[in-house]
This record gives sequence, structure tokens and C-alpha cells, in this order.
Amino acid sequence: MSKHDAGNPELSDVGKQRSFALRDRLSRKGITRIFTTRYKRTISTIVPVSERFDVPVSFYSASHDSLKAFVHKLKYETSGNILIVGHSNTVDDLVNELCGAAKLSGDLPENEFDNLFIVKKRGDRYKLVSRKYGASSANK
Repeated sequence: MSKHDAGNPELSDVGKQRSFALRDRLSRKGITRIFTTRYKRTISTIVPVSERFDVPVSFYSASHDSLKAFVHKLKYETSGNILIVGHSNTVDDLVNELCGAAKLSGDLPENEFDNLFIVKKRGDRYKLVSRKYGASSANK
């Protein structure tokens, strides 16, 4: 295994099952755009949803500087129901930037993979709804 592969592992079997659970959870949500980072696990997580809605996957950079530009694009240049797959150390930044307020207090635990954060836009306001999907990550 190369050094790069160690930092970019494949999705586990439980993760693969959870990716199908995400597809099923979103099956009636009319996803129109999908964004993810270029890591194997985030891409593998999104494939069942992408295939279900026949929506191509677009990539974004989770670096701090790029994230602000990405949020601007989401807010002002993109519409519809958008799915974004992120990382434990950037999801809070993304959610907080979208909502314009500190809704998540910090990085997510690295061993939690079942979080689904829904940011709803109503006029100029954004509301955060937290849900879970698939097999629980608790106590693993």
C-alpha cells in the first residue's frame, strides 16, 4: 500500500451498505446536483445516489479558501436539491457558512459516518436539520 493509499482508503463493507441506505433515504428528494471531494470513500458513498437520480458527480475542494467560493456558488449559482458529501473536519465549516451562523460547534468525530445534515433555504434564511441514516456509527 502506498502512502497515498493509506490516506485515501476504500469504503468499508459497512460504508458500502450505508451508501445504499443514503440512496434509499433520499430516493424521493429529487436530487438535482451532487458534489463530493476526490477521495475514494466520498466518491463511493455518492455513487448509488448518482445512479438513482442519473445525476453526474461534480467535485469540490474542501480547503478553507476554496470552501468559501464553493458556498458562494451553492447559494447564488445553484438551485434544487443538492447533495454534498464531505469530511469530519470540513462539514461543520460548510454547514456554518451556508447557514451564516455557527450551527455545528466543531469538527465531527472521525468515527461517525451516519450523519445527514439538511440545510433548508427559506427566502434569505437557512435552517439546519440533523438526521441519521444507515447503520449507526455509535460505539464503533
